Amino acid sequence: MKKIISLGVAGTATAAALLATGSTAHASSWSGGGCRSDTAGWAYIAAGVYLNPCIYMSSTSGGGQTNWNIGGSTASVGPSGLGIDPCIQLLAVSGTTTWQVADGGCGGWQSASNATFSAKLRGLVPGTYVVQTGFWATIDGHYGYYGAAQSPRLTITS
Repeated sequence: MKKIISLGVAGTATAAALLATGSTAHASSWSGGGCRSDTAGWAYIAAGVYLNPCIYMSSTSGGGQTNWNIGGSTASVGPSGLGIDPCIQLLAVSGTTTWQVADGGCGGWQSASNATFSAKLRGLVPGTYVVQTGFWATIDGHYGYYGAAQSPRLTITS
């Protein structure tokens, strides 16, 4: 279920205003979001790897319309000799309970020293969300999934 706003030639200023205010023409609005480093610093995971998960509103345009989506990204810093495969999931939040509502997949093997990955995760649906990130790697001879760092919360209302 995606909210859509129409944009014509005269709609460019309106689109910029919508981005600035966090509102769409359908009265949906959002608050929060951003990157973990904005509020809590980068998350230490293992073997010198730190993650910075982010959640944000993104848009795609085509045919005179803009589709708003929840997007997520992650970045890492760590030892250049370590290869990681960064992954993103979108979790819904209710109080202290979370559950996965979208899987952004994984970004492919990269150096832990500068790995990045982003994904479009879900259309606008009211609720509270976080992006959770982690990575696949072999650390100390053990191949597995490491992480579960979370972004700040993003709340969508209508």
